Amino acid sequence: VTALDRSLTVIFALIAVSAGAGFMAATASSVMASVRRKDKHLAMIRLLGFSSTAVRLFPVVQSLATALAGCLLAFGVYGSIALLIDSLFSEALYGEVVCRLPAHHLAAVFCLVLLLSLLASIQASLRAARIDPSHVLREL
Repeated sequence: VTALDRSLTVIFALIAVSAGAGFMAATASSVMASVRRKDKHLAMIRLLGFSSTAVRLFPVVQSLATALAGCLLAFGVYGSIALLIDSLFSEALYGEVVCRLPAHHLAAVFCLVLLLSLLASIQASLRAARIDPSHVLREL
């Protein structure tokens, strides 16, 4: 039983690491594409007098807001599914809770998702800060 538990833990850890890497890649490409799509708007904002730090925050805030919305949605879906699973199996298990994640696990996942989202937005943030405000004037 211990060997099976250890093997399943390793498999779960590999799946979690793969999912984290996929999340970072998808978030990084999405935020970078957003900066590329909005480069003229960001250049106009720089031309209006906003600092490069303010423009640098745009992809970071976008990434964090998307991660926050995704976490809230995922936690809501988890809560609904957990209630359904518990109601289906409660009779056979004499009212025991089958599907439960402790609050500190949810908090750890939330913090990890925000951290990965922040790390994924760094390259896009640096690109946004390098946008030249004269880019807009050349287009006119």
